[in-house]
Amino acid sequence: MKVCQVCKKKECIKLIDFGEHPVCHKFTDGKEKEEKHSLALGQCNCCGLVQLMSPIPVDKLIPRYDWITYNEPEEHLDHLVNVIRNLPNITKKSKVCGVSYKEDTTLARLNNLGFENTWRIDMNKDLGISDKKANLESIQHYLKPGIVNSIHDKYGIPDLIIVRHILEHTHDTHSFMLALKKLVNPSGYIIFEVPDCTEGFEKFDYTTIWEEHILYFTDLTFKNCLNSGGFLLHHFEKYNYSFESVLIGIVKPDDNKNTFKNFNIEKNILDREIVRVQNFTEQLVKKQDSIKKFLKDFKQNHDNIVIFGTGHAACMFINLLGIKDLIDFAIDDNHKKKGFFTPGSKLPIHSSDALTKNKTNLCLLGLSSESEKKIIIKHKSFEENGGIFASIYPTSKYAIQV
Repeated sequence: MKVCQVCKKKECIKLIDFGEHPVCHKFTDGKEKEEKHSLALGQCNCCGLVQLMSPIPVDKLIPRYDWITYNEPEEHLDHLVNVIRNLPNITKKSKVCGVSYKEDTTLARLNNLGFENTWRIDMNKDLGISDKKANLESIQHYLKPGIVNSIHDKYGIPDLIIVRHILEHTHDTHSFMLALKKLVNPSGYIIFEVPDCTEGFEKFDYTTIWEEHILYFTDLTFKNCLNSGGFLLHHFEKYNYSFESVLIGIVKPDDNKNTFKNFNIEKNILDREIVRVQNFTEQLVKKQDSIKKFLKDFKQNHDNIVIFGTGHAACMFINLLGIKDLIDFAIDDNHKKKGFFTPGSKLPIHSSDALTKNKTNLCLLGLSSESEKKIIIKHKSFEENGGIFASIYPTSKYAIQV
């Protein structure tokens, strides 16, 4: 057992060891030896939070290339800014702070609504991160209570802080939350947004796992985490997406909250959290067998099988299910990836014109829901000529039928 990252109880047990894997953005030339790291999933028997047992050190997560970025779903942001503009005591004169580049589009929306006092933490100038390739792994590491005063001196005290898709990356979750608690106006708000892993666990979607996500939240564990950070939940909602929904928690600092208070979760609720993830881990072998059978059967009578997309979801799908020998190559229209090979599986990466040039019959889709729709429309001729699109996501309308 290890100490839980949030409730701090030594109740976190290992559920499954996925073995050793490379970091998903460490593209190679196909020949070099890859550095691999342990990937094991555990769950706290006290608070139910799912988490990595041995997170990869921050310095090992820094990308090799400065063009590595992470895109999050944004269809809900118009709704979110409407929630923001109606928060008590938040006006167009309020100071609004974004923590990373993921907040840029939200801040732009607020600017369009007349919020002029917005700013974003600068990785280099505010956090002292000099590596231009650094990303979220470094932001969460360097945003600590000790830097709060210098940020206040430069920008003033923010009335609202927006933190999209970083909390799940935190190695020291309490230190990160404490920094934000000290940074915000005591009467202000912090908006946390994280991916909802509930359906991923229930649908046995193994693309849910990613070495950069330390924490895997559900409604219950997300609320518990915010509570443990000394926050009072003002507003909570789930915004549903086809593949992975998002959880939004708008909180206020609450000095009456004991950061390490005991969690008193009803047994039936905690049992439901535990059973859900146990089923997820126990079904891995069955999922591996069914996907392998589907691909092998298809390959007997057809030519190439490819995967469109080389992000972490596609990488995990191939590596965790052990299907690299059944896929001929990967496709990505980011021209900077062309000529590289995918981490772990070492599949050559081509541009999308390879769909027709290489007699491809089956194209697995490892893309976001928005990109999946665009690609299917863009490459309509692929289907018209007998090609088949099949999504790696079990909730997609194009999901692999096994």
